Amino acid sequence: MANQEIEGNILPSHENCVYTKCYCEENVWKMCEMITRNSGTNTIQRCFAVFVSNPLRMVPLWCQKASPDPLNKPVCWDYHVFLVYPSPSCSLVYDLDTILPYPCTLDEYVSNTFISDNHLKPDYHRFFRVIPAVDYLRVFASDRSHMLTDEGTWQATPPEYPCIQSECSKNNIQEFINMEADKGYGHVMKLEQFASIMKSLTLWKIYVQDTGTTDTKIGQCDHIQESNDISLTNGLIDEKSSDLNLLDNT
Repeated sequence: MANQEIEGNILPSHENCVYTKCYCEENVWKMCEMITRNSGTNTIQRCFAVFVSNPLRMVPLWCQKASPDPLNKPVCWDYHVFLVYPSPSCSLVYDLDTILPYPCTLDEYVSNTFISDNHLKPDYHRFFRVIPAVDYLRVFASDRSHMLTDEGTWQATPPEYPCIQSECSKNNIQEFINMEADKGYGHVMKLEQFASIMKSLTLWKIYVQDTGTTDTKIGQCDHIQESNDISLTNGLIDEKSSDLNLLDNT
């Protein structure tokens, strides 16, 4: 899908971005790397990587390319990752797995991808871990072991480039997927809070207000704890997701 003509767009077309199916966390990391290389530190300091998951690691998302009927049947991921850029005109979302425009305004993305938690069973409510992109670039690491089966085969073909590692860790992806508010990096919030913040203030303003500085200090290396936990669906689609009883009829 070609880039939508929106003021403040900071990335090239979908076709010119690094993309590997089922490795959204690395796709977003590569976006951050490209922004830093092409636009410099001022732009990347305003961007945020956003992980979506929940305690059961079953989050329904609409308008995903992986669904046979994206508008009507959600895909149930164990987690998903996208990039947010609060541009001068509006906040933009970059998601290489959506059928929505690329980039997409945040209001359009939230209303079409997540719709609402009000009618979903609590087990399927979505939580959001919002991490400054400069921190994500600096500390994220994955050895891709969460994508291996018990027999040691790949559940999805990995990227051709080497595993992403940092000075802090060789594998800390579980720290980002985890939605416990007192652990990991950035800020964890529920859907309503996430959407409200997007509409009222840019994430950048909130981050500066919280820290009192533009020097990102969330998630220092010495706070990382290695995790070998393997998620149930490992970033892949639950093939029965379209048949799941997601609605709360109580």
